[in-house]
Amino acid sequence: MLVDINLLPQKEKKRSTTLFFVFAFLLIVFAAGAYSWFLYKQLAQENIRLEQQLAYTQKLREVQANTKVESAGQTAAKQLETAIQWAEEYPVSTYLILRHFASLLPERGFILTFSYEDSGNAQCSVQFDSSREAAFYLKSLTDSKLIKEAKLNSLVTEGTEEENRAQTGTAGNIETPLPRYIAQYSLTIDKAELKKAEEEGRVRQQ
Repeated sequence: MLVDINLLPQKEKKRSTTLFFVFAFLLIVFAAGAYSWFLYKQLAQENIRLEQQLAYTQKLREVQANTKVESAGQTAAKQLETAIQWAEEYPVSTYLILRHFASLLPERGFILTFSYEDSGNAQCSVQFDSSREAAFYLKSLTDSKLIKEAKLNSLVTEGTEEENRAQTGTAGNIETPLPRYIAQYSLTIDKAELKKAEEEGRVRQQ
């Protein structure tokens, strides 16, 4: 008995299977390509972001460096300004003022006390042999270019210990003690003129 076998449907089935695998392969390749493209775009964007961040960081460093330079310049300028202001307002040496006052004294005049404030006000007490010398000294102070104002506050007399002891000597040798005059002066110093005189080295002669 003969059997007729038809193989055509089986060939069609094998062809369909092959097409399925080819389509699946192409799909996988497309998916891999799409994923690779997506990954590439992500890396490119990340690279751009990093470049922008690097540029921003460099710009920030430049700004900070410039700020430090400007700050250092401003600090130096401020220090210079402070030094100039200090030099302009620096009080003149009390020794120079006292030396000038002493140069105006008569031969037997002595400064007993002296005080000076940065505001320019001064107080002094001076010993003289006569009230006339006290008045003459006031005139000398008033005429001085370094003094804006001079005032005689008080003038009192007192004897020295040597003169008091002379009163206890033997009869016939008793001498009348000569009083000493103590004058109290209030003064206002011309600080600008005094500083100028100091720079010119003429404080003693004014």
